[in-house]
Amino acid sequence: MKSGKLAALLLALCLILTGNANAVEKTTVEPMYDDMKPNADAKRLSDGSNPVEQKAVETVYDDEKDNSVEQKAAGPVYDPKAEEMYREAIALKEKGDYEASLEILQKLVKAYQGTDKYEIALLDVLVEQSHELKERGNTAWKLKVRGVGLKIKEMYDNNIENSDYWVVYARFSWLVEAKKETHITKAIKKAFYYKPNNPEAYITNADYNFECARDYHVDTTPKYGMGHIEEGELPLNRSNLAKTAKNSYETALASPVSDARKSYILLKMGDLEALVFRNRTAAAGYWERASQLEPDGKYSRIAGQRLNNKL
Repeated sequence: MKSGKLAALLLALCLILTGNANAVEKTTVEPMYDDMKPNADAKRLSDGSNPVEQKAVETVYDDEKDNSVEQKAAGPVYDPKAEEMYREAIALKEKGDYEASLEILQKLVKAYQGTDKYEIALLDVLVEQSHELKERGNTAWKLKVRGVGLKIKEMYDNNIENSDYWVVYARFSWLVEAKKETHITKAIKKAFYYKPNNPEAYITNADYNFECARDYHVDTTPKYGMGHIEEGELPLNRSNLAKTAKNSYETALASPVSDARKSYILLKMGDLEALVFRNRTAAAGYWERASQLEPDGKYSRIAGQRLNNKL
């Protein structure tokens, strides 16, 4: 009887000791888990995974998603083949081969949607080609630039600090809003602001001021307090326009531009001397230089014709 009581007493003692050990283990583990994830339930997920581990995986995944969004916003990954095609298109445009340039740029825009550099180059070619068509009196220029204005407007937010964008903006405004001088000049100023040494901005500024000087209405009627303008003398405003054009051409010519672009600049400098300054000797000098840069080039050939025909 005594032995039975002793066995029962020993069993009860063992149960008490076992319960205390479990309690100690529990108070040790649970606070560690709660510190790692304060808001997490201490239970396992239905798939057996630890909710702390699951949360860590989700955080890394979200970071990766953020990176992918940033990369997409910045445009496609650099593609050497696409860049080579882009440079070829620009070279063709500078040579005056607009259709070949457009063909390449249209492929790039389609393949790399969201790459504004290719889109801006495409718009630039369309606008520059349209300027030449308009200069020759060909009304097809209106069809060429259909939709260009809307596209330029759509690209505004993403390219507000892009000098090349403002060059295209200025050229387009000049093409379709020739009388709205402030739209053109403000766009040119922004192109210089965001890229002070942009040669295309200088060429655009020169071309615009040259056209304004060339088409300037000369009123030779004497005005109160002013003498009659002598033959060969430029009115002050026209003279300033011509000087601005010449200075901008000279700056662009000194920039690192292609021979094709240089031949264009020299051709226009010759035209400026002949049509505005009336200095045919100086004009011939510029045309001569232009004709020698690229003998087979479009603008070199035109310069050669100027020399033969004396404009």
